[in-house]
Amino acid sequence: MKDWFDKNKKNVLIFLALFTVLSVFLIFNIYNNTNKNADIKDNVLVQEEKEKQVKTDLKEDSVEKQEKIEREEKKEKNKEEEEKENDKKNSEEKEKEEKKENKSKEERKEKEESKDKEDKEDKEIKEKEDKEKIEKEDKEKREREQKEKREKEEKEKREKEEKEKKEKEEKRLAEQRRKKYVTISLEADVLGSRYRYLIYPQRVEIRENQRASEVVDRFLRQNGYYPSISGSIQSGYYLARVNRGGLINRSSIHIPGRVQKILKARKLVTRLNRTRSGSLGEFDITKESGWMYSVNGVYPNVGFSQKYLKNGDVVRIRFTLALGNDI
Repeated sequence: MKDWFDKNKKNVLIFLALFTVLSVFLIFNIYNNTNKNADIKDNVLVQEEKEKQVKTDLKEDSVEKQEKIEREEKKEKNKEEEEKENDKKNSEEKEKEEKKENKSKEERKEKEESKDKEDKEDKEIKEKEDKEKIEKEDKEKREREQKEKREKEEKEKREKEEKEKKEKEEKRLAEQRRKKYVTISLEADVLGSRYRYLIYPQRVEIRENQRASEVVDRFLRQNGYYPSISGSIQSGYYLARVNRGGLINRSSIHIPGRVQKILKARKLVTRLNRTRSGSLGEFDITKESGWMYSVNGVYPNVGFSQKYLKNGDVVRIRFTLALGNDI
């Protein structure tokens, strides 16, 4: 084999060279044909595109022309309508001007008539006002006269009332000077500050030299207290107890220290449980409890029935826990 190749080496090389050239040629032809086909196809597409564009241009020209015609027609139509509108507007304005002129004439006429009417009304109003003014002046004059008359009557009435009031006051003062008064109070300060005054000092009218029993009994009853007594107003009047609803509250009794010392010194026992809410009198709290009275600071040695009061006396009815030693 090697020998053969060596003998035919030149021919083999020539063959290979020819084969290579032929292959290149064939490949080149195939490439050229392919490009030609592509160019042909591109040319066909370009031609079709051109035809399509021509058709489109023709169509657009036709549409544009049609639109132009329509625009012209529309413009013409609008122009006609505008002319009609202008004619109508001119006609309306003319009519409006005529109406305005007619209205102006009517207004002038109405104004003149109104002025005449106003002048007439003003004249009537002036006459009426003058008449009313005269009537008003007459009325004011009458009212002034009536007012002066009333003021005079009221002044006389006031003077009369003041005179009567003065006379009445003088009479009252004179009567008061003739009346007699005493001052009376009911006190239980030995039970604490709350019971300082069961009845605050009051002025009580009396007759000269009237029994204290009559005055005290009336004083207690008028203030809502009901006395428990022995004896009678005329003889042996002894105030054993005063009675009134809710009078005493055990929890509110606070015997002062001064009084407690006196009770201790006298060996007196306090028994708050013996008190009654609606009553206060002898033997309550201690065995020496009870009511005493003083006249002008002095404790009389006689009972209420035997004591006669005079104008200006001060009577203090006081509760005691130690036979008066604590008051």
